[in-house]
Amino acid sequence: MAALTQLTSTVVWIRTILYLIGRMMRDRMTRQLVPGLRTTVEALQRAGAATETAIGVVTDARSAIDAADADLDEQVDAFESVLLRSVGKNRQDLRYKKLFPKGLVGATRTNLVDQVRAARRIEEGIARDLGDVPFAVEALPKIAAAREELERQQAVFQASLDDLARVRADERTARMEASAQYRIMYGELVKLYPHNLRKVRGFFRQDRAVKDEEEEAGTTPTAVTPPVPASPPTPVSTGPTPTPPVTPS
Repeated sequence: MAALTQLTSTVVWIRTILYLIGRMMRDRMTRQLVPGLRTTVEALQRAGAATETAIGVVTDARSAIDAADADLDEQVDAFESVLLRSVGKNRQDLRYKKLFPKGLVGATRTNLVDQVRAARRIEEGIARDLGDVPFAVEALPKIAAAREELERQQAVFQASLDDLARVRADERTARMEASAQYRIMYGELVKLYPHNLRKVRGFFRQDRAVKDEEEEAGTTPTAVTPPVPASPPTPVSTGPTPTPPVTPS
């Protein structure tokens, strides 16, 4: 019997329960138990699809941030180049030093929070000290617009991360419910076939198939097999007392 946990990937959970459904549909004694499993699979499929959609949104938001970051870098770079020429390429000139205390790299090659902070400092410096310099006046709205767009995209990206965290939590809940249903179904099958655990185990996929798929998915959960009821139902016949089943490996 396959050893699954709540850490097992959703895809593998879906395949495993679909296998169990297929086996149970082919046994007249177990067909009536299938509807609950179908509900479990559908919940897993919805949760998995929602996660993939949310990941796509995060990916798009990340690309938007990178584009906005590149635009801000270009605007700051263009302004810095003209400003540097205007002071004879003297980086110690106060007009340059006030706006670029750490040079161009300090304004464009750092984390996004610091880049936004540097852009604001440049905007404030232009407004305060270079309000009568044509190239600075021209650069100011371009830098401000690029910085505002980056801030907006940062907010969108954070919102997408928050949504992804929510749907991943929903997906974990779906896997928890699948795990519970999986254990319940094992117990139900033991009740139906209390003296034939080999038959019960045959309803479930074997470890090798699950292990191969987990390796493909890049996950390696700790194996925990569903618990077996302490003892099967007491048989009506007066035959020998059955040995309680052990947890399958």
